[in-house]
Amino acid sequence: MYVKESAVTSKTYAILKDLTATAGTPISSAENKNFKKLKRLSSGEGIRKSGSLLISGKKIIKEVLSRRNIPVREMIVHDGYTEDDDAMNSFINEFAGRDSLLVMKKSLFNEIDQFNTRGPLLAADLPDIREWNLDMGPGCTLLIPFQDPANVGSAIRSAAGFGVEKIIMLKEAASPYHPKSIRASAGTVFYASLEKGPSLYDLPDLFQRRLSNVVALDKGGTPLASFKFPARFILLPGIEGPGLPEALKAQSVSIPLSSDVESLNATAALSIALYEWSRQSPSN
Repeated sequence: MYVKESAVTSKTYAILKDLTATAGTPISSAENKNFKKLKRLSSGEGIRKSGSLLISGKKIIKEVLSRRNIPVREMIVHDGYTEDDDAMNSFINEFAGRDSLLVMKKSLFNEIDQFNTRGPLLAADLPDIREWNLDMGPGCTLLIPFQDPANVGSAIRSAAGFGVEKIIMLKEAASPYHPKSIRASAGTVFYASLEKGPSLYDLPDLFQRRLSNVVALDKGGTPLASFKFPARFILLPGIEGPGLPEALKAQSVSIPLSSDVESLNATAALSIALYEWSRQSPSN
């Protein structure tokens, strides 16, 4: 149904008594197979097993749909959802036209809307990430070992922002397509150059003679202000807990801090290092 409000046309999507008249497929039961499938996409394991992901946030969704660079399957809105953005209504109608719009009972929708956006959600196939062949790109090749999906997303966003052309997801890292990663990256995960790497702890053996190409972020390293980044190198952020293997810290850089603070958040330290590399780069 349409409601004219000055120059804005709003459209409301609802589960009607006559289900055949609903603009989309109605979902009213927690036993519905589509609901169960979508609910599993809140975890990294569910994403991996299903080969699917869930995207939230109108800005990110509109960008993904405009770029059309990942295979999307379904749009999900809650019963009674009203949209007054013409572009988003056009996308929603596109899904409805190919029987790929799900109109979900609000209480069920709230269970899959992790960030309480109350806006449309998008289900898509998991993009393929090719295997890394251990080569270095021009400038900085970034390795991401973070297990926190929010840190993964933030790291990818910073890397893309500073012009890193090759980002390697190590085996220990959380999925870049976890909902928290997508949100922290502001959608950058869908167009950054990602590759799938080995385990952090296999790197010393795999690199062997190439360890001199690795620049690690470590509090015992050379202060950042006096470090000159090589023309081509592999950047490895530090991690909490067991830390980095000693063999990977042969060439390391540190960010000096006040004595009141022991360390920075891993992604904050990474962003500072990437800024300094970008500042030193002759292409910038």
